[in-house]
Amino acid sequence: MSRAAVLRARTSSIEELSRVVTAMRSLAAAQVQEAERAMPGIRRCAEIVRDAMARTRSLLGASIAPIEAPARLVVVCSERGFVGGFNERLIEHAGAMPETAAGHTWIVGTRGVQLARSRRLATEWTMPRASHARGVFDAADALAGEIERRLARGELGGLAVLVTLHL
Repeated sequence: MSRAAVLRARTSSIEELSRVVTAMRSLAAAQVQEAERAMPGIRRCAEIVRDAMARTRSLLGASIAPIEAPARLVVVCSERGFVGGFNERLIEHAGAMPETAAGHTWIVGTRGVQLARSRRLATEWTMPRASHARGVFDAADALAGEIERRLARGELGGLAVLVTLHL
């Protein structure tokens, strides 16, 4: 193959890659816009939950008996790739936590689960993270359900959450 033909083939490959990257950027931009539209509702929901927890705690006061069970570490990673070192940093920090050493780590996000397994980090429970804004409430409900089940069985002495937020 002539040098000119090789250069044309490479140029064509680069142009095709550029079209794929442009399409991916467009999809990401659409998802960011969807998430930004959902953020006021998500923030309001978080405020309601935070207020309800504060009121419940103040109503119960000293009647809350300590649970003699281990705490769990919840590590919230990504569901998809192309997030730079996001998951690596979270899993690295999780590896240094006492809950992880005791095998009491929960990981939210498929990419984080994969990374934890590749690093032989013991996980007790995993679930996927919402990949779209409309799935946030279902994912939160699944996590809340697991917390509720563990509390009902007396297996949950506390939670530590490791997450990076950009709100």
